[in-house]
Amino acid sequence: MNWKNLLLLFTILAMFCGTANAQSKKRAKVKPSANAQTEKVNEPINQDTILDTTNNFVPTYKSIQDTLVVKYILSGYSLDNKLYLTTSNEYDTLDFEMKHTILERVSNSFEGYDIMLFTGGQKRELWVENDGNLILLEQWNNDSLQLANYLPLELKKYGSMKLFYYIGGSFGGGDRYSSGTLNLRVGTYLYKDIVDASATMNLGYNTTNYNSQFAGDLGIDARTYPSFLRVDKMRLSPYVGTGISWILSPDSSFEWRLLFGGCWFLGPGSLDFGLQYGTKTGSTFTVGYTFRPGMSSSNKKK
Repeated sequence: MNWKNLLLLFTILAMFCGTANAQSKKRAKVKPSANAQTEKVNEPINQDTILDTTNNFVPTYKSIQDTLVVKYILSGYSLDNKLYLTTSNEYDTLDFEMKHTILERVSNSFEGYDIMLFTGGQKRELWVENDGNLILLEQWNNDSLQLANYLPLELKKYGSMKLFYYIGGSFGGGDRYSSGTLNLRVGTYLYKDIVDASATMNLGYNTTNYNSQFAGDLGIDARTYPSFLRVDKMRLSPYVGTGISWILSPDSSFEWRLLFGGCWFLGPGSLDFGLQYGTKTGSTFTVGYTFRPGMSSSNKKK
């Protein structure tokens, strides 16, 4: 073989090797290698429930997983920079230092928050945050409040005109004498609702030695209802009073009267029982009903 044939063979071999190398590089670009990474899957981002001002995230809950905290704190919620927490029964057995340690761990997750503790029953504790320090401000128990130290507020309308209406009857008698009268009164309550004044009209009969005749009078009277004699549980109130009347028949004359009795409050008024003594007519027993539309239920006990 001469040198021309050798040169031609060498040229053919060189062209064949170049073509094979180019095909290998092309296949390497198309087919991924065994060590190539797969596409990364988007994982959820852990988002704290504290307000994220950048994304305007609104918190719905806060999770605390500290084992010491969850042992003594049962539940709670936050509102207006305050934490309201309910504790377990074991919390009350802890000393101050241990309580402070537990609540300080809670406070670290809620910087700037004061803490109100509900420690069982009506017991309460208030811890406040001051310059990064947690301070026990107050402890109290609602069950042990000294109610006698609190002044109740009582509202009264003094001097107001409160009308009442009375209808009843009086009966009396003695040796060969008897009387029966329809009693009518219209009045109003005066000072502090414990004094009243009224106009009266009595219409009836007198019987003497079996002879009956018309009897009637007009007058005014006043009564007072002593508060120290009331029986509120039974809704009873005694009264004493006095009055003067002008007797129209059978003989015209003035008469002074003394009044004693009691009121049993029922419905819109009271059922009244009393004894009346007059300088002319003597003693008579009275019973009737007083309508008190202007009185509240609390005042009706007076």
